[in-house]
Amino acid sequence: MNPMKSSRTFSLPENLNTWIQSQLGTAKPKDIAVAILKMSDFYNENPFEQTPWNEKWCQQAQIGYFLPLNFLRSMAVAKEASQVGFPLKGLPLVDFGSGLGAGHLPWSQKFGLPLFLHERSSQALRLNQDLLQKLGNDKPEILQEIEMLNLPGFTAMFSYSLTELQELPDWALKADNLILIEPSTRDDGRKLLGLRDQLIQKKYSIWAPCPHQSDCPLLTKSKTDWCHDRIHLEMPTWFSEIEKHLPMKNRTITFSYILASRKPAPKTEQWRLIGDSLEEKGKTRQMVCRNSEREFLAWMHRNGEPPEWPRGILIDPPADFEIKSNELRLK
Repeated sequence: MNPMKSSRTFSLPENLNTWIQSQLGTAKPKDIAVAILKMSDFYNENPFEQTPWNEKWCQQAQIGYFLPLNFLRSMAVAKEASQVGFPLKGLPLVDFGSGLGAGHLPWSQKFGLPLFLHERSSQALRLNQDLLQKLGNDKPEILQEIEMLNLPGFTAMFSYSLTELQELPDWALKADNLILIEPSTRDDGRKLLGLRDQLIQKKYSIWAPCPHQSDCPLLTKSKTDWCHDRIHLEMPTWFSEIEKHLPMKNRTITFSYILASRKPAPKTEQWRLIGDSLEEKGKTRQMVCRNSEREFLAWMHRNGEPPEWPRGILIDPPADFEIKSNELRLK
């Protein structure tokens, strides 16, 4: 495997893998797949409704599918936060709509952050706390939304929960840091781009994925583009058995995210690849973010094979290129 792609490949930690299998018990992969499809239909048809945690089929779908995939998405963002030096400073992590903990678990384990959770479902909280105990985490503090207004300093996390809201709640804009991880759909992605502008106006600095604080070209120069990342997966056998009964396969998964902080992000000369490589007649193109312009890196095939750069990585600017329209053509 390409070393760069290898660095973008994620797998479940063994203790989480063991807990999921213990919760699924003797349920058949085909039955779990039916529950997953039912859960997916529920989300598509009721985007602003609360997750029906008390239903057995919902718990099977969440534990056997949405938990591991969203955990890996959050793990990838946590890795990115570490690489860019995101200033968590040991502040408590407030996870809004925490569910089973897919969002906060990679962060509390990687950075040792104290946990504050807000979750309406007592059933989801019970499962989350059981999982935290099995993983050896400290018991989290459960908060009501009104209590968050008085927190002195914290990092607010919205992991697949902002999609159920029209806007960020007032208490979240008191946070030192914001971690936003949302679906990679066009609607959710463009909503996040609009929120990025609002955060900059509120004196937040964007640490990732953007390498700049200028206007987002996908929002200002396009009516259809949106920013999202992609990672590769290595999943356990039990997950593959469930996937055999599903129309969707997860060799790679996508997501949209923003890391924002009151602390200014350090200036960087690096560029972010925000598109997959696309082979066209005579050339290969890949969308790149470096400023407020909507641009593509371009490799002319007559000059040799293009590099295999995965979507989402930061790269150093090429030493030699020429600008042709919206293309940065490498020589």
